[in-house]
Formats: sequence, structure tokens, C-alpha cells
Amino acid sequence: MTREGATIARLCTGSSNLASRRHLDKTGFKLSQRFQRLKADRPLRNPVRGIKRPRKFNPQVWRWVTSRPEFEKSHHTFSDGWTWYPLDSKAFTRFVSQRGVICTGSAPISSCSLFSREEGRLTLGFTAGNPEEISLHGKYLLNAAAKGGDRVRALVPKGTRLVRALESAGFEKSGTILVYEKQLTSKVQKS
Repeated sequence: MTREGATIARLCTGSSNLASRRHLDKTGFKLSQRFQRLKADRPLRNPVRGIKRPRKFNPQVWRWVTSRPEFEKSHHTFSDGWTWYPLDSKAFTRFVSQRGVICTGSAPISSCSLFSREEGRLTLGFTAGNPEEISLHGKYLLNAAAKGGDRVRALVPKGTRLVRALESAGFEKSGTILVYEKQLTSKVQKS
């Protein structure tokens, strides 16, 4: 462990990359989670109603996100495509400031998703809540993609109702991502 505080290393690979999977096993990485990668190439032209994009950090929304089973299932992480990052209040605040948070429902909210925009692609990297509303989140991103000429992808825990919700919004499965973790050992630093 470095003095900066890293305690866990995470690496991911596609489920079909057998060489990478063998190497991760040999180097002590353990499979932590399976995520379904979905993509949607057809933009949606009709606007979606009932979506909120908060402009300021709201501690109640953050508490709601951390209390959800999806937060545990994703191991307190979010993705921007291939990289997995800790989802903490600082990261959530950054998503809010970049307008990358989608919510539905009034106080309290009933669903929340985080997305990023990079290199002509919108990535839904974390989502929690009511599957019917998550389907609306997916449609909202498809509509946003139509305006910006972007493509859309999503990563959600494999085998959950969220996969079917995004498929109903027009997404299709495009692969399985395996996330591996390894606990880093700490070194005693001499003063």
C-alpha cells in the first residue's frame, strides 16, 4: 500500500479474453463482479419526461444511492467504460457538477443513474432504483445522444432486472465485463 492510501487494485477484462483471465488468476486477482455491457446505436428523437438532472449536491440523494442494493452489488464503484472508480461522495459531487446525474421521483427519489460523456460516447456507469424508471433513463440518454451525435453504452451488474430494463429502452447486450480485485499489502514505512 502506498502512502497515498490505495488499498485495492481493480482490473477488468472481457469475458472472452482467456489469456487476460488466466494472467489475473496467476497474479492473485479474484473475480469480484460480472457486468453486462449494453449498447444502443439508434438515437431516440422523442424527448423523455419526468427526468431531473440536479445542479447541486444533495446529501439526501447521496444517502439514498448508498442505501440501495445496487450500490452494494456494484461494490461501491462506477465505470466510464473500461475503468472502475470508487463511488464516494466526492465522485458523486463531481458527477452532479458535470450534470451527469439523472433522477426520477420526487422527495425521496425512486431511481438514480450516473453517466459520463467522452469521445462521442455517453456511458451509463451506475444505476439504481425502479427498473421501469431506469428504462426511462436509458431513453433519456438515447435522446441526448441524438442531439449530440453520440453513441450510448451502459454497464450494469449482470443478471439483474436493470439489464432487462435497458433492453426495453432499446439497448442490446454487447458483452460481459469481468472485474477483478486484489487487496494490496501494506508496507511499514520507517520514519
